Amino acid sequence: MATPTYKQSRALVLGAGLAVLIATAIVLQINGTDRIEIYAVLLFLPVFVAAVLGGIGWGIGAALLATAGDALLRLDAIQLTPGLIYTRLIARSIGYVAFGALGGWAAGVVGGGITKLDRFDVTDDDSELLNARGVHRQLAQEVARAARYNSDFAVVTVSFALTGDKKEVRQRIGDVVRRSVRTVDDTARITMEGRDVLIAVLPETPRAGAEVVGRKVAESLDVEAAQVDTDVRWLTHPEDNDEIATLLAALEEVVRRDHPEAVS
Repeated sequence: MATPTYKQSRALVLGAGLAVLIATAIVLQINGTDRIEIYAVLLFLPVFVAAVLGGIGWGIGAALLATAGDALLRLDAIQLTPGLIYTRLIARSIGYVAFGALGGWAAGVVGGGITKLDRFDVTDDDSELLNARGVHRQLAQEVARAARYNSDFAVVTVSFALTGDKKEVRQRIGDVVRRSVRTVDDTARITMEGRDVLIAVLPETPRAGAEVVGRKVAESLDVEAAQVDTDVRWLTHPEDNDEIATLLAALEEVVRRDHPEAVS
């Protein structure tokens, strides 16, 4: 199951919270509750929205405005029963402020937790291969290792256009790729320039081995996933170091695009 982004989680929390508050107001209306009390409940709506979107500061600010609005609703009643109304106003204002502060704090905790999870997320949700962050990390490590030990490695990229149910096809692609490489190889799926791109980082592999892997993956895609317009490339160290560096830079841009909240 895909981990929701902070924006998606925030939208879900907003939708659920607003639904609960509106449903509460409707129930009060059905039960014949005084309209001023119903309006007072509805004043929690802007407090909740401000807390979720802006944090504690916004939540408390909206709570103070809601308190003023509640007082305006009760101006006539204050003249008749000032003691009782003042007590209700104080209790309601405490409720608004507590709601805004706690809501803002909770939104911050949820946002921080999801961002932290996103920082460690290295798996593509559709194919269960590595995502851009994961393959960028592995490729950078392989470049550093090759520079230190003067070892060989290769990178295979297979770019293609998808048709049909993309999620289902990507799941099959993940199985295809895993069967086409060794257990020591790192494989990923990313989206770049509107096309799906498979990337395989192959340690201790010369160009001839990379060509075999590239053709095998491409042929498997044609059979298993009915792909069209497939473009296969293989890069080897040290012959194609400039192109490998370009690929690393492109992967970094994809990471920034796909995980903007998690990029420090």
